[in-house]
Amino acid sequence: MSAARLLELRLRNFKSVGDVEQTIDLRPLTILLGPNNSGKSTILQALLLLKQTLADPRPEVQLSLQGPYVEASSLRELTHGWPADMTDRGPEIALRWFSTVDAHRVVETGRRPINLSKLGAEHKIAWLSSPRTEIRLITTLRLCYRELGAIIAAQAISLTSHHEDPREPNPQLTLTGDGTEYNTKRWARADGTDYPKRESSSGLSDLYVHHFLPYIVPSRDADEEERRFTRLFRLLYEQPLDDLKEILSGLSYIGAVRAEPQATYKKPFSAPTRDVLANGAKAPELVYARQSDRVHITPLISADRSEEHVTLPDRISSGPLKDLVDDVLRHLGLDGSLSFVDVQELGVFRLLFGGASLQHVGRGIGYVLPVIVAGLVTDPLLGEDLAQDLALAAYLARCSHNPCLVFEELESHLHPKAQTRLAHFMVALARSGRQVIIETHSDHMVRRLRGLIARSARGSESEQWLLDSVRVLEIEQDERRSTVVYKAELTREGEIERWPAGFMDEATEEEESIYFARMKKLAARAPLAEEEYVRNVHFKEVKG
Repeated sequence: MSAARLLELRLRNFKSVGDVEQTIDLRPLTILLGPNNSGKSTILQALLLLKQTLADPRPEVQLSLQGPYVEASSLRELTHGWPADMTDRGPEIALRWFSTVDAHRVVETGRRPINLSKLGAEHKIAWLSSPRTEIRLITTLRLCYRELGAIIAAQAISLTSHHEDPREPNPQLTLTGDGTEYNTKRWARADGTDYPKRESSSGLSDLYVHHFLPYIVPSRDADEEERRFTRLFRLLYEQPLDDLKEILSGLSYIGAVRAEPQATYKKPFSAPTRDVLANGAKAPELVYARQSDRVHITPLISADRSEEHVTLPDRISSGPLKDLVDDVLRHLGLDGSLSFVDVQELGVFRLLFGGASLQHVGRGIGYVLPVIVAGLVTDPLLGEDLAQDLALAAYLARCSHNPCLVFEELESHLHPKAQTRLAHFMVALARSGRQVIIETHSDHMVRRLRGLIARSARGSESEQWLLDSVRVLEIEQDERRSTVVYKAELTREGEIERWPAGFMDEATEEEESIYFARMKKLAARAPLAEEEYVRNVHFKEVKG
């Protein structure tokens, strides 16, 4: 994999999203805000639906409606407005991501050598003449799902890509079919014009769709023209599609409802996978089995608000998994440490925090533990013994992929101080090669992110990283009860250009209400001096 990362998710006619396409801009740290029933979970479920589809053992299934993350009785249930006729309307999901493609490696692994300059001139791809071996490509996959007879499949699959310079697009591929066969293959040149219409050839049978990912494999009887387009497909789309599959398959998700702590846990026979499960039930087993594995992450930011400037660490620290879990818990203000008690005769262990079972220390620790464990074990270099205080840039250069973490209401059962400091952990994860998507109602966490930007020195690397890498999205519904996504841009001063309605303003308005109610009571008991009264009235006018 080539350090690929998701850039955008686009939805149309999917659950609460109507016929106006909504674009969800995804950064290393993306925050989804909005009132209940606004559509935040709809956005997460689009990613989870594709993840569970890739996990289906039947490669012909292009959309799996029954799984551990999303369950639906029919495609109609996933389509906005529940239309009666599903033959010409259905949900559309598009993903945009970047990959680093080694063009020369593609050339060398083919059965026949490819002249990149000639291929570039033939298909009007300017960057193929570049002497660089590694090219950063931005790819978009669009899936238009329909009920095609008795099956649910993508009636149309389109692939577009361009060089990281958007002025250099690549040839685009559009596939149409009935879900079982995709016999029509249309390429458009980089300038948008269609290639001359070609007669169907035997090489078209080499196209197949694995779940929802299209692939082309050359056959012996394909003609030379078909072989040229096969080589073009491999060059432009083979590596990016493999990257997308890795991102979605490895996506870690923790839902709003977590498993209750148990008195004992079974000892795993071998080191479990990095998946803590949607309810976090596997977190204790992961910490037990991998407690000595080295984990890498940037140090957490100081919680002291009196510091003149915030500086994000530009180095990586490492330590055993259990020690780092303890460090994060202490940073959140949850004093204590994890310990294990083996019950040898039963083959189980007990998980304790500060000497007490998790069943007796409050629900907050049990709810935040899976979040911490998932964030740490998704380290791309988990278990590697790297040099201490490794430069962040050197660490990122060694990471072969950017794991994606999705958290739903990660602040559940945490007090405000812990919620505030949880923002530090999310920043550390996003700085350390992970991509984090959060659905939250915590204004404490968002306020701390604003504070970090405001207290970063103007023009500093820390300020620029926060502005570029943190995205706050406001999710609400319009008059048609359709989800609308707005970018709530953060400024250098820590302000939000578009203030989410009914969110952070609630605390401010309540404090203002308390203040003036108090002043009225004081005035009724003992009239205020004229000067103080005028000052308070002026304050109210300014706030209003």
